[in-house]
Amino acid sequence: MLSSIRQYTALLVEQEELRLVAAKAGQIERRLRDEEKAVRLLEESITKHYMALVAGDITQDTFMKKKAIVNETSAHKQAEMERLREQRTAVDDGEVAIQENIVRFRAMQSIETLDRTIVDALIDHILVYGEKDIQIVWADRLQLRRKAS
Repeated sequence: MLSSIRQYTALLVEQEELRLVAAKAGQIERRLRDEEKAVRLLEESITKHYMALVAGDITQDTFMKKKAIVNETSAHKQAEMERLREQRTAVDDGEVAIQENIVRFRAMQSIETLDRTIVDALIDHILVYGEKDIQIVWADRLQLRRKAS
């Protein structure tokens, strides 16, 4: 039983490490940087349009229309940035939980004796077939069947 738990927790550690790598992939940060850059460019475009207005290259009406479009686009970008920041916070919180799982599962890999806490955390139930054949039904329904030695 102990070796089955060690094998199973090794699998859980591997799965959690893969989740951690995926969470740290940086896609959110990259998108947030892209949105921030887009907002800076929009702000610069307002300055350029204003300079064109002062130089007499565009009319006040044209400037106001361009400014309204830029402000609307910028507002959408700002909203997207806020959504991405919230998503980043959720991922950060998820990373902490994943790291805690990894530590917990690694600790379970080195257990020497079973206790009720470990059994309750990992095992849903155990099926016994005959004298030497058992099936462990893990709490998340991942099953491992092995012959008892």
